[in-house]
Amino acid sequence: MKICKKSVPLDELKRRLARGYFARKYSNDIGYQNSVDIVLLLVDKRLVSCSLCQRKTFTGWLRKFCSAGFLGHYILLWGYSPQKDIFLYSDPASSQEYCTMTSEMLELCRKSRGTDEDLIVVHGLRQPS
Repeated sequence: MKICKKSVPLDELKRRLARGYFARKYSNDIGYQNSVDIVLLLVDKRLVSCSLCQRKTFTGWLRKFCSAGFLGHYILLWGYSPQKDIFLYSDPASSQEYCTMTSEMLELCRKSRGTDEDLIVVHGLRQPS
């Protein structure tokens, strides 16, 4: 295990995750091809918004506009589409199989005050046998 303290540029996240873009397919089967990197990312939950579902709930509205300060939350980034400039991720607080977020929105969520840009990169994840 290697631990280092550094700022990870958005381009590096894109590069790492673009290799694993097809690790999961846009279908119900979840599998990994070869080996991929995944990223556990601390975000401000108030800013997280899935491009696919765009669900607007009353509790989400309350959390976003009535809560003061940072709401820490982790999401799991596992893919990036260079053609669409979107990240694919899983949100443990969501019942959706997967969600998507634009690069611009990801930058806002991960660099929000309180996150310290914390992330954990897991290298070489392989499909279970």
